[in-house]
Amino acid sequence: MAEKIIKCFPTIGACGLDCGLCPRHHTDGISRCPGCAAAGFGSWGCGLQKCCVQEHHLECCAECPDTDGCLPLERLVKQSAKADSFISYLPVPANHQIIHDLGITEAARRQDARVTFLDGLLKTHNDGRSKGFYCLAVQLLPLEELQSEVNRLSAVLSAMSEVKERAVLLRQAFNELAVRKGLTLKLRRHKKEGES
Repeated sequence: MAEKIIKCFPTIGACGLDCGLCPRHHTDGISRCPGCAAAGFGSWGCGLQKCCVQEHHLECCAECPDTDGCLPLERLVKQSAKADSFISYLPVPANHQIIHDLGITEAARRQDARVTFLDGLLKTHNDGRSKGFYCLAVQLLPLEELQSEVNRLSAVLSAMSEVKERAVLLRQAFNELAVRKGLTLKLRRHKKEGES
């Protein structure tokens, strides 16, 4: 049996997903995902992960010189335009471009800044029902603008003793920011046959 390869940057999926911004990455207990091919991950979760990490010793498919004509990667990019799973697939093409342009180390540094910001939100403003929303907001919206919204509201937030009130205020502010960006902060579900 081949030795299991561990990624250096598990918060970036082999496929380009934002694994460090997934609700399952921020879950306590047995269902927690440690990240893509991270220490402690189970079996090879997908063909792209096995091909990219195990066979080619890469962090992300975006680093591979043979992506033209890669059918699994083409399917993933098509998927990114249609629907999501635990996390949004919308950023996958842009993530690949960042890795192409700036390299995996800079992409991981940017991802770590988002993960750190998300951790802060979850520690101080999670009412028990907002984790998925915060994960999606941090994944889809510009980090600087999210930070600006939190800073703008900091005095009001600190005066609120109830975490539920803080979550309501932040959800409203992030939703308004999303509308200005032409986004909806909801995961897109797969449509069943006959649904429009």
